[in-house]
Amino acid sequence: MLYFTRIIYCATICGGRLIVIYRWLAREASPPKLVQNRKDDLMNWVKTSDVHPLINGCVFHYEFLHIYPFSKGNERMALIWQMLLLAQWKLLFARIPLEVIVHSSQQDYFDILSTPNSTAFIEFMLDAIGVNSITVC
Repeated sequence: MLYFTRIIYCATICGGRLIVIYRWLAREASPPKLVQNRKDDLMNWVKTSDVHPLINGCVFHYEFLHIYPFSKGNERMALIWQMLLLAQWKLLFARIPLEVIVHSSQQDYFDILSTPNSTAFIEFMLDAIGVNSITVC
C-alpha cells in the first residue's frame, strides 16, 4: 500500500500573494494488520536499547515513518517522539526545534527517507542537529 506525503516544493511571493507549489511523494506503508506489532516492537526496542540516545532517537524517527501508523501527521509525530527521547537524555534538546530544522532541508529529508536503511538518515539528522561527533557523557 502506498501513502502520499505533500511537501512544499517551491514558495514565492508574487504581487503581494504567497504562491506555494506542492509536490507529492509516494512511499510504501506497513500493511494495517502489521502496524500494531511493528509499533510495539519499535517501542520495546527504544526502551531496551543500549544505543547512544542520539542514534536511538534517529532510528526511532526513521522506523516510525516506515511503519506509518496514522493517515496524517506521521512526520510531526516522529519529530515529537525524537525530541522527547533526546530531551529525556539531555534537557537541552527540548529547546531545539527539530521541525524547523527539518523544514529548512525538507527535500533532502524526504529524499533520505526513501533510502533502504537508516544510516544515511541518522547521518542527516545528526548533521541537522549539529552533532559532529558523539561522546557518551
